[in-house]
Amino acid sequence: LSTSTVSSGVSELDITSNIDSTYKNYMVTYTNVHPATDGQVLRVRVFHAGSVYTSSNYMYASKGRDSDGSDANVNNSGQAYADLGAGNGVGNANNESISGFLILHDPSDTTFYKGIQANSMHIDSSGKLIRAIDGVIVKATTAIDGIRFFFGSGNIDSGVFKLYGIN
Repeated sequence: LSTSTVSSGVSELDITSNIDSTYKNYMVTYTNVHPATDGQVLRVRVFHAGSVYTSSNYMYASKGRDSDGSDANVNNSGQAYADLGAGNGVGNANNESISGFLILHDPSDTTFYKGIQANSMHIDSSGKLIRAIDGVIVKATTAIDGIRFFFGSGNIDSGVFKLYGIN
């Protein structure tokens, strides 16, 4: 439905078109997303009625594993965003980035809390591979009509974000 390419630093990447009641689920792929600042966690927020939702109603739980065989996990409740990548920061060396996909489940529904799941892999600031599965609940029943990607600090220097509708 859309492609957004970042080729120079931006503080966030917003997808605010084409997320409506046309499809039951939406998938966003993010490929080679590179941070300007080393060791930053990729985060998401959603939009309700065209405005970014910054209330402390994000819950998330992530399970990850690093290439050394150690667990890489994070969870939180009551944040104003959700961490992706098992909460581990992405390295910013020339060859380091995060890639993955997330699914927005029934974003137009107004009965249930909003569910998002993500699946990613990245190289952290120490050069280890992090493989992660993330679950996010936005404790609001208002329809979602957009999503924002950003790093904990610094810019997104590059990356490709694609939105798909899933019947």
